[in-house]
Amino acid sequence: MWEKVKDELLRGECIKKANWKREAIAIALWVSLNLADLVVTMVAMDGGFVEGNPIFAWIRGSITGVVGYKLSLTLLVIVLLSYVNKLHLTTWLNVIMGAVVVWNLALLLSMS
Repeated sequence: MWEKVKDELLRGECIKKANWKREAIAIALWVSLNLADLVVTMVAMDGGFVEGNPIFAWIRGSITGVVGYKLSLTLLVIVLLSYVNKLHLTTWLNVIMGAVVVWNLALLLSMS
């Protein structure tokens, strides 16, 4: 058993596995935060808030359009980062998106 672990360490297999798991978690968090942003934005807009993103505001009338827009942007980021082999950047994107979700929630709760 120790021989197998030593071989994996020498070949960098453990690092590759750890990076894959970290990236999978970051991607799942990215999708979850974008879903949370979509829900909070829709609730806020139903409550009378104005959307700052002009494209999102324009397609607001169609729930299918809104979900399609948000889903396509979310997946596009993952595909592009994967294509250029920069999935580790999702960690920073998650920080930014988390701040957006918290900010929107704070605005929504302050007006309730």
